[in-house]
Amino acid sequence: MTTVSAGMSNVRLYLLLASMPYTGRGERAAQVQRMREDAGVARLDRGFINRSVTWELRHIPRGDKGSLQNSLRFSYNILRRKHLALGKIRHETLKELVEKMQRIHPDFAPVYDKEIFKL
Repeated sequence: MTTVSAGMSNVRLYLLLASMPYTGRGERAAQVQRMREDAGVARLDRGFINRSVTWELRHIPRGDKGSLQNSLRFSYNILRRKHLALGKIRHETLKELVEKMQRIHPDFAPVYDKEIFKL
């Protein structure tokens, strides 16, 4: 078990959480909350979340107006913020969205930076 220290920065806490195995939705959320309490962090800093999501969206290009690619970006923006709070990594977020969109639109081929997002 990795040690969480009081006053740990949001970035270090996020990296620590992202490196841990995913154990299930409810259990992971409880684990994240305990770690935040141990570190004295009530929640992730909004600025950190905004910077992280903005950086990640740079690697998912825009599509034409009303396209599935734009829907992917829009959905990623929303779901990624939730997943950051749960401690999930960006690959899991994109993979979940792509799978959902491809169930509805089987011919959808998402465009993203494969160096950043390893699906």
